[in-house]
Amino acid sequence: MTKTYFVPNTNWAALNSFFIGFDHVFSEASKFHDDFAKNVHHYPPYDIKKIDENNYSIEIAVAGFSQSELDIEYEENKLVVTGKCDHDHTNGGTTPYIHKGISTRAFTRTFSLNESIVIKDAKLTNGILQILLERIIPDHKKSRKINISDPSSKEQNTKEFLTETKNV
Repeated sequence: MTKTYFVPNTNWAALNSFFIGFDHVFSEASKFHDDFAKNVHHYPPYDIKKIDENNYSIEIAVAGFSQSELDIEYEENKLVVTGKCDHDHTNGGTTPYIHKGISTRAFTRTFSLNESIVIKDAKLTNGILQILLERIIPDHKKSRKINISDPSSKEQNTKEFLTETKNV
């Protein structure tokens, strides 16, 4: 059974009351959902794995495709994988196959990536194209402790300093 992780007909605007500054994210998610719902296709099959907290892997089944027949492009937070089989399986118009179950039809598969995701590597092994991704968190976005200042203690410290200075 396949699990679906997005919720159709989500009221993204209602989430704005809980998440401050994410309005552009919800707008993009809504647009992505609308585009995705129109263009659902199942070829070629793929898996997305979360390897650990910051590493992911996209694995696409591309049996019958050589490395030179595959292309991976990244532009504006979109990862686009295309495949176009250059060799002729028909052998001049006559099909040598009794049964052809391995599809090598052209395809385009698009993935939307968060701005913090970088593409680390891509490799083709045993008919599986594996694209390794990593989430890079800039230092200014990493978790940190925020000190809480107490204005009354600053006044108290200033008064104590002035008192100590007068006594000297």
